[in-house]
Amino acid sequence: MESKLVITNKKVITLRHLLSLKLQNIRLILLSACETGIPGLDLPDEVVSLPMGLLQAGVGGVVASLWPVSDLSTMILLTRFYDFWRKDGLEPAEALRKAQIWLRDSSKREKREYFQDMDKEFHEQLLGTDFTHPFHWSAFTYTGV
Repeated sequence: MESKLVITNKKVITLRHLLSLKLQNIRLILLSACETGIPGLDLPDEVVSLPMGLLQAGVGGVVASLWPVSDLSTMILLTRFYDFWRKDGLEPAEALRKAQIWLRDSSKREKREYFQDMDKEFHEQLLGTDFTHPFHWSAFTYTGV
C-alpha cells in the first residue's frame, strides 16, 4: 500500500492514495518510470501494484514498465504505441503489441523514415542501436480492459 510515485516538486502519490480516488473517464495511464509495473515483493501472494491500484480507482488500462529501459527505445516504442492506438484506432493492448513488434523487427531505414523530422543526434543514436534484444521492446506491459 505504500508503493509510490514521486512526482514534481518531490510530491508523493501512494497506492493507498490511488485506491481512495474515483478516477472516472480515464481510458489509459502510461507509467514510463522504471519498474512501475512490478508488484510489491513483501507479500508475493498478493498482486498489489500501481497498475492494479489505478484499475481499482477506475482507470480503464495502464501501460507500465517491468525494468529500467533506455530513453531512446522508450521514446520510439511509446510514439509507435500512441500512433497505433490513437491514429489507427487499435485497442491499447493490441497497439502495444504492434509497437513492440515494430520496434523489434523494423529496419533502421524504416525507423529513420518514420522519425524523419528528428534531429541528427537522434538519427545517429538510432543507427547505432540494435533494438532486437528484448531489453528494448518487452519491458512494457498492458493491464486493463
